[in-house]
Amino acid sequence: MVAVLTPGVAMADEPVWHRAACFSGGIDSIEVTEEFQTYLTLTGHLDCGTRDKDARFGYARYDSSGLGAMTLDDLRRYRTGSLTPFAEGRYVEFGPIDFMICVVTDYDVPIACVQLVRDDWGSPLRVAPPDLKDDATYGREVTLVDEFPVRPACGGCW
Repeated sequence: MVAVLTPGVAMADEPVWHRAACFSGGIDSIEVTEEFQTYLTLTGHLDCGTRDKDARFGYARYDSSGLGAMTLDDLRRYRTGSLTPFAEGRYVEFGPIDFMICVVTDYDVPIACVQLVRDDWGSPLRVAPPDLKDDATYGREVTLVDEFPVRPACGGCW
């Protein structure tokens, strides 16, 4: 038997997301601080917990075309009880924007979402819960990506 080895591109492992069955919860409060740069904090809860220490829920960003993505850094641990509270704050990038942030428990399970819109550089940020039943992103799958495109002015933003 002869084995032929050829050089090739090494393939990186796909990121792994351990999920738990959780289908309800909500965003209880939305806080926007407009100092030098806009800061958005989402506080809420998931109506579930799990003893699986590897299971995570996440924060996915859906662009205006309905494509959703998040990284492993966007994943958070569940609590072990019957309720998982969450609070996440991040800066919002400068300039005109139109996207949605959803708390997700699986690739196609958005639990609660907020729409972020700023019309131009001088406009204040508008944040409101979208009507998911009428929204094009409802039920669309989230893609787990290694990293988002670099946004030099706002590396850790929503």
